[in-house]
Amino acid sequence: MATLTVSNGSSSTIAPASYQAHEWPKLSGLHGISDHTLDVHFELYKGYVKHVNLLNGELAELARAPKAAASI
Repeated sequence: MATLTVSNGSSSTIAPASYQAHEWPKLSGLHGISDHTLDVHFELYKGYVKHVNLLNGELAELARAPKAAASI
């Protein structure tokens, strides 16, 4: 979690957003797009969600140590 300080001096602790990949079982069997294409798309989507969560965690870490981040 990171601490957010606003211009009036107040601060609060915030947790990085965490997202869950949704399942879309009702989309199989669509006319015009194969189930294989859907499966490939959903695997890519799950990877995107995973990496957004990883990046949010890294951003939270950087927010905790702003001086260290400035030296990168």
